[in-house]
Amino acid sequence: MAHGLALQEKGRGQMAISGYPIPVTERMVNANGIDFWYVEAGAGVPLLLLHGGTVSNGPLWSGHKFGWAAHLARFAQHFHVIALDTRGHGRTRNPSGTLSYRLYAEDLLAVIEALELDRPLVAGFSDGGTTATMLGM
Repeated sequence: MAHGLALQEKGRGQMAISGYPIPVTERMVNANGIDFWYVEAGAGVPLLLLHGGTVSNGPLWSGHKFGWAAHLARFAQHFHVIALDTRGHGRTRNPSGTLSYRLYAEDLLAVIEALELDRPLVAGFSDGGTTATMLGM
C-alpha cells in the first residue's frame, strides 16, 4: 500500500483512497440505528478522534487545520486511532434530521459498544470536545 492511501473495504476486496498522511483502513459500523463511517490506524489503546461542527474526518479535510489527519501519524505510533464522522457529517448520514450534543454522545457510546472498545480515550475538537465531555459526564 502506498503512502497516503486509505483502504476502503468493498466486499472481499479493498479500494485505495488518497488524502491521508499515513495508510488507514476505512470502515462502517452500525450503531444507534445508523451507519457511522470511520478510518482507523495503529494499534494499542483505542483513541477516538472527534471532529468539529462543520467538518469531517474524511479525506477532503485531511489537509485542513481543523482536521485530525495531520496528527494521525503521531497518534498511530502509540494508539489504535479511530476517527469517525459524527451524525450528519461527511459520510455518516442523519436520517432523523436531529442534531444535538446529547444525541452525539449517545451515538458515540453506541459506537464504542458496537466496536467492543474497552475504556477508549476520547479527544475532540470544538463540537467533538463538547461531545467527549458529555460522554464523560
